[in-house]
Amino acid sequence: MKPADIINFREPEVILSELMGRLHSNGPVEQEDLETLTYLKYFHPTTFSSKEKELMYLLGLFYKTEEPEDLQSFSYSIFSQAIIEETGQSFTPVQASIRNKILGNKYFSFSAPTSTGKSFLFRELIKNQSNDIVIVVPSRALIAEYILAIREIVADRKDILILQFIDDVNKRRASRKIFIVTPERASEIFKTPERFNPSLFLYDEAQISEEKVRGISFDAFVRRSERIFPAAKKVFAHPFINNPEAQLSKHDFLESADAMAFQQSAVGKIYLGYDEEKSIFECFSPFIEDAHLSKNKEVFPVDIVEEKLLGDGSVLIYITKSSIYDKSFEDNFAHYISLCNLITNPAAIEIVEEIEELIGARGKKSELVDLMKRGVVIHHGSIPLVVRFLIEKFTNAGFAKICFATSTLAQGVNMPFDIVWVDNARFEGTQEDKTLGLKNLIGRAGRSTNIKNNFDYGYVVVKNVKKFVERFNGPSQLSNTSLLEEEPDNIPEDLSEFIAAVKNNDLNDNYNLPNCKATRLKSPEADQLIVDALDFLFTGDQIIDGNTYTVTVNGTPYSL
Repeated sequence: MKPADIINFREPEVILSELMGRLHSNGPVEQEDLETLTYLKYFHPTTFSSKEKELMYLLGLFYKTEEPEDLQSFSYSIFSQAIIEETGQSFTPVQASIRNKILGNKYFSFSAPTSTGKSFLFRELIKNQSNDIVIVVPSRALIAEYILAIREIVADRKDILILQFIDDVNKRRASRKIFIVTPERASEIFKTPERFNPSLFLYDEAQISEEKVRGISFDAFVRRSERIFPAAKKVFAHPFINNPEAQLSKHDFLESADAMAFQQSAVGKIYLGYDEEKSIFECFSPFIEDAHLSKNKEVFPVDIVEEKLLGDGSVLIYITKSSIYDKSFEDNFAHYISLCNLITNPAAIEIVEEIEELIGARGKKSELVDLMKRGVVIHHGSIPLVVRFLIEKFTNAGFAKICFATSTLAQGVNMPFDIVWVDNARFEGTQEDKTLGLKNLIGRAGRSTNIKNNFDYGYVVVKNVKKFVERFNGPSQLSNTSLLEEEPDNIPEDLSEFIAAVKNNDLNDNYNLPNCKATRLKSPEADQLIVDALDFLFTGDQIIDGNTYTVTVNGTPYSL
């Protein structure tokens, strides 16, 4: 339905009744249904609140329910109690299904929306493992997030080590280790595999397998982990992927293997286009044809960004790194930044002071620190990891009012916001990569709270509605073939030997290089090349400076 049709409907209880019947029959598998629920809650609150308690049961959000008051809710409560008796947790049906699939299979690959509660489920699984665990994530930003979360759940276990590198340390006191690593760091485990006993390899944000270069490293690690640790479970998690089974078929994980694409969602969204000329927000639905046309849009009654910032809300604004470097983002969003008052919470101030100390900004001018003192954070890949770690801690604690971020946040950092504003619509990679990056980003819109009988929702703001809808409705597919099986012409030349070594089990684990390359590095010719390079860089015992550094190419000298 068009937003205007829902907003102006005179008998909203008719829409709500029909929608709840559909949820009972099919579950919350249609994003458009969640969108309709959001409009009903915002524009028809009285009608909606009369059914909100019952709705929590239909959505499977059993941790947000109270004693049932109708027959249908009572039947759902029996289902809820059965899950608690089996798992010991008030899981949603999706969480319970994922848990059972992981426990019942050696290999499991699944996809689910970002609001599924995957993180909570993983934390419980991690807590109950008895051996080492290797969690492979695509970015250092996710390493920081996992470390924060896992430290919290095993805070009472001094014998469990949480490490961001493959290290065999503190062996006398550690009963097991949890490694949170990127694919590149993870390969260190193959140097001394006899020192570790992993029972679970958890590949989060496993769609990294589609990236041209890093996907090769990822798939190589998956193959080698299976070869060297065949008894360990392998679990692949993705957001919004239609065919998670591809992750299993590309590695021939066929026995004791299963895959599922979960569509169930728990958080609704209102999509808004921002008209810069008129300075207004307009509702649109990405689920209808020609959503960008004026006839399919409706003016939203308030500046929702201002309203949230003046309340207890938060906003993620996705921008380019160049706008951070040239500081144009401050001009473009000056009004909203001005609405953020100085923070007063002692814990928030402590984090800001720690960052100030780390970057050497004590008593000096620092844009990063000055903005954080107002609850405005900047998040991008060039910020040192330890500082990003503190920024994410600051944001997850609810101290950030605005977060200006680049693609590092789209890579799976699980920080929720009331509003996600997509100011930069550019994403890297194939069309599938761009669609997935966009969906992953806007999945941050809407806090999934534990408030009883409360349907949660968020807002997505975009400038170019037409372009957004085209990308939003694009494909989200994994390739059925590993990059390790690509035709040689499609692979960068310097990786072809690495791929052959992975497939032939001919890698030198000490250097993570093909044995043929390691052998070349030991040759007299390699030694002579090193000597020649050093002779070129030094005059006597002094390194040459830029003025004397010249290279001759085809008889022409070039100076740097």
